[in-house]
Amino acid sequence: MHGKAGITVGAIIIKEDKVLLVKHTEKSHHKSGIYGLPSGRPEPSEDLLEALIREVKEETGLDVKKSDLIRLNHLWFAEIERKDGKKIWSIIPFIAKKFSGSLSADNETIPEWISIDELDKLDLLPNVKEIITDARALQQG
Repeated sequence: MHGKAGITVGAIIIKEDKVLLVKHTEKSHHKSGIYGLPSGRPEPSEDLLEALIREVKEETGLDVKKSDLIRLNHLWFAEIERKDGKKIWSIIPFIAKKFSGSLSADNETIPEWISIDELDKLDLLPNVKEIITDARALQQG
């Protein structure tokens, strides 16, 4: 991504007072131990929702459906320090109203239900807390 922002899609999955985040492992391109939303880049053949459904399944083991995804109106940008250097990324966040399945890790991420009140205690990727705050406001409004 030389000079251009890479586009990613991310899922906000909330259950009661907890949000599903993924902790990045040694095999991730992100710094190890940093938390983020289940997210990733679309493949050339995918639309945004198809990419999000695939990424949620890969990173968390959960299934979400297109009809249960609501796009937040905000597009977020951040410079992210990754293992191979700083990159500028944009994220298009979607709320998953429903989900099914059981949590399972992959080789790059470990999914964890995190109390929303505990977010300040974690090493988060940029904008994660703000995106979650926006999603909760939309859900409650």
